[in-house]
Amino acid sequence: MQRRLAFMAIAAGIATFLAALYDRFGPASAILAPAGLGGLAVGLALLAMSLRAVAFSRPDARTAGLIALGAALHAWEQAQSLGSFSAPWFLWALLPYALCMAASTVAATRMPSVAAAAVVLLLDLWVHYGVFMRPASSTAVLALVFVPLWSTLVFAPLTMFVAWSVGRCIRLRGDRL
Repeated sequence: MQRRLAFMAIAAGIATFLAALYDRFGPASAILAPAGLGGLAVGLALLAMSLRAVAFSRPDARTAGLIALGAALHAWEQAQSLGSFSAPWFLWALLPYALCMAASTVAATRMPSVAAAAVVLLLDLWVHYGVFMRPASSTAVLALVFVPLWSTLVFAPLTMFVAWSVGRCIRLRGDRL
């Protein structure tokens, strides 16, 4: 029951935050966006309290390698576009990679974290191409602001869930890759 409540709070928090982010609530959006993040935090805390103890280990080397490639890409973007290094924007761009690194320290999510890091890196490469090499409009650079948010809240968790589900089905059937 506590897990169901936790997932409901997480879903409501994300939905409220994203709807408020796109101004779906009018003037109340400025109040509801932080409330959505608060609901997400409460849901994550409830979920953490409902889980059994997990043994953490060293991060997966494959995930770390993909994260290093992503960090190199974003460092190069910083040097090319701004002329000087901006730590807050660099850390913002690495937020989805931090999620993948954290997931890679848990044995059950080791391979899903590799898949998620690969998807995040491919998405970043696609955005890099669309912003720096072939910009379609003057607002293409806004992708550098919103893609880390979408990668952290949607693409990385969804990829981890799908990869974990596929791995679980394979283990339950007894097949080997």
